[in-house]
Amino acid sequence: MGLPTIRKLALKNKIVFGTGDYWRAPTLTTNMAFVRAVSQTGMSLFTIKHSLQALTGN
Repeated sequence: MGLPTIRKLALKNKIVFGTGDYWRAPTLTTNMAFVRAVSQTGMSLFTIKHSLQALTGN
């Protein structure tokens, strides 16, 4: 929560990713803009990137 709240570091994303960071659980995301913005501050997050696609069964 020490990160500034700016356009790329929105409060809702800080809450979601921060919860995963607090519990040391990976966060599954397509939001790589947020992950890059955080990494530019020198912090790292435990994330798993997945490609943007519908998560539905056939």
